[in-house]
Amino acid sequence: MDHKNREQWDEGLKFFRTEHEYLKALRNDIGEHFLDEAAKFGLENMEDTAELFEIYRRGQGADVKFKFAYYFVAQALSGRRITASS
Repeated sequence: MDHKNREQWDEGLKFFRTEHEYLKALRNDIGEHFLDEAAKFGLENMEDTAELFEIYRRGQGADVKFKFAYYFVAQALSGRRITASS
């Protein structure tokens, strides 16, 4: 690795070391890692609504639509306002 590439590599390593906690929190809030903390925040901050779910007929049976799911997930994912330290 030449000197220029080595400097860029070192800068990248420094960035990821410095921003590790920020990137981890961001991944946990909006990535595939939906942790208990986010779910707890969503439940604690979900507004009351009269239309929590809907049951409707489908063929010979029934189905359920959880109307609150979108709002719950949006609330849970927006619970932590994190900012980069740079």
